[in-house]
Amino acid sequence: MRFDDDSYIEAFYQRGEYPKIHNDIFHISHNLRDEIVLDLGSCTGLLSKRLSTRNKAVVGIEANANSFAKSVLGDNIIYYNLKVNDATRPRVKEILILHGVQTVYARRVFPELYDTGGLALVKKVCALFAEVGIQHIVIEGRQKTPNATNLLSNVDAECAIFSEHYRVIKTYKNCRILKLRE
Repeated sequence: MRFDDDSYIEAFYQRGEYPKIHNDIFHISHNLRDEIVLDLGSCTGLLSKRLSTRNKAVVGIEANANSFAKSVLGDNIIYYNLKVNDATRPRVKEILILHGVQTVYARRVFPELYDTGGLALVKKVCALFAEVGIQHIVIEGRQKTPNATNLLSNVDAECAIFSEHYRVIKTYKNCRILKLRE
């Protein structure tokens, strides 16, 4: 089943079930609570909704208008329909500062940014996070495949891009928590 399959939303509304595809990234973040977080690439907002149960506020950014229109609402969740690229980086910065975001959650998002704007865009986004003082980045990378063509085809490749500004402090399966270097 695809990550954006409507059956995930149906299961949530009918039975209160969250997708198992989010279990690992949610699990690794159990020590990061009571924060204001960004769900980068929030899709239909199911991870945002789940994160809202343990955080002060969740800001979701989603590029796809169809997914954005289906976003699951919550009292402490706000969504933006925005494609992250060079032209929108100033708007992303405004959003991060406006809401006081402390942690970024990125489930298989950075390979998509790489496809949008190459390695340069991913590095600029990383530098932006460091510039505004994002303390943690929680990444779930793609599953390793032998014929991967994307430079960011696994979580360790993603973490390497962030290593100038962030260091890995926790590992769980295909997920990592990165902390801002002091």
